[in-house]
Amino acid sequence: MRYVFVGDVHGRVEQVEQALSEDGMKVFVGDYMDSWDRPPADHRRCLELVLDAVERGEAKALYGNHELSYIQPGHRCSGYNPKHYDIMRENGPRIERLLVPHLMIGPRTLITH
Repeated sequence: MRYVFVGDVHGRVEQVEQALSEDGMKVFVGDYMDSWDRPPADHRRCLELVLDAVERGEAKALYGNHELSYIQPGHRCSGYNPKHYDIMRENGPRIERLLVPHLMIGPRTLITH
């Protein structure tokens, strides 16, 4: 199977869209949030595109440290934005169901953020 690995999206919708247009299983390795120059709508769109792709079986997705900064009390990454917290909260059930902390691909390949 062909894999397309995508990391550190940070609100860049075009990066997610490009990856989704590629053949193969997409593996998003986290950090969908927290750019310094993108509006909250871009962060929302990135996260929702990734979650939609996971639900369709086209992708796997991991938590990044930036997602965890909205979930774990006392943990804050650079670029933290209270408006992004609302995006994470609104998508909370899907995030809990679809994002994973690590992924095994084959018998000897571990993917983490």
